[in-house]
Amino acid sequence: MSTTILQATVGAGKTEAALARLSQVISDSQRPFAKAWVLLATKRQEVAFRQRLIDLQDERAVYFNAEFFNFYDLNARILNLAGQPPRRINESARLGLLRKILYDLQREGELETFSPIIHTSGFLRVVADLIYELKQNLVYPETYLKAVKTAKDNELAMIYGRYQHLMQAHNFVDREGEGWLALEAIEKKLDLVRDVDLLLVDGYDQFTPVQIALLSRLSLQADEVVVTLTKAPDEQDAREKPVV
Repeated sequence: MSTTILQATVGAGKTEAALARLSQVISDSQRPFAKAWVLLATKRQEVAFRQRLIDLQDERAVYFNAEFFNFYDLNARILNLAGQPPRRINESARLGLLRKILYDLQREGELETFSPIIHTSGFLRVVADLIYELKQNLVYPETYLKAVKTAKDNELAMIYGRYQHLMQAHNFVDREGEGWLALEAIEKKLDLVRDVDLLLVDGYDQFTPVQIALLSRLSLQADEVVVTLTKAPDEQDAREKPVV
């Protein structure tokens, strides 16, 4: 198992190198039907990547066993492999649940600071985004509660804790929570993606802590991992960094 990081500025050939490696792996006669997972940031990048892959060969070329994901699709794929298909709550239901939590906490007298604005859609959206940001950074409700220093932070911690409790009580998961579950699944089952010959990650310039942790665990199971990273033009020259 090996991991290679290709870091360069925009237009320096990172994606071309990644495409070449993908083509080599899935066209290798010594590894018929090699499995490749390609992780891309957006649907637009996926469409462009697929077309460039096709353009590498003549019209007779056919590629098998190459799957394309963004991180959210990858989380769901891992959970399905682990036999834990997620029950993702949609955004409207999520906001409805969060609104109920705000009203309940206000009625219980727990939101003195935010009570005047909890009925506004703007506050609801800010809190919803904050919860996603906390989850992206692997900040659990109990961790956030221990770190509070002000009354405002304490109220936000209560909202976050109540939200997560209700999600778990009803066996629901939100978009960012799927990342937590996928990470947990791959940590528990060390051969979950052992049959992946190549994990190729392209089109990202940064990762959240959850994404970094997931890629780290995947690199311990997939046979080969190639990650491209975009850097600022004023940084050092592009170089290939093999990682054990």
